[in-house]
Amino acid sequence: MFGIAGDGQIVGLTEPDSDAEKISEIIKTRIEPIPEFRLRFHKTEDGKVLLILDVFKGDKTPYYYSGDGTLEAFVRIGNESVKASATELKRLVLRGRNTSYDSQVSPYKVGGLRLFQAAGAL
Repeated sequence: MFGIAGDGQIVGLTEPDSDAEKISEIIKTRIEPIPEFRLRFHKTEDGKVLLILDVFKGDKTPYYYSGDGTLEAFVRIGNESVKASATELKRLVLRGRNTSYDSQVSPYKVGGLRLFQAAGAL
């Protein structure tokens, strides 16, 4: 939500149309792939205008933010966004490919494992 101060006070936006255009442009130019999103206006009882941004969950993970020439992926933890760890980034890549760690093909041969187990039992 845009138009709410850090302390939770509703301050509203003075130029909501312009703000909506700026936010939309930032999303389209700084996030790859572009997520599905919706911007909508909400007028309070006292006439202040808020801008509500809805970003929908996407299937093409990870989504990267490009700032200062670097690509970074973020994840939500509680009520904040934090930079994705290497492990979390791998999980997001697999999810974007509609797969998981458990479904990955192992480089190890099952037959070799049986021989190793059999040799260990001797």
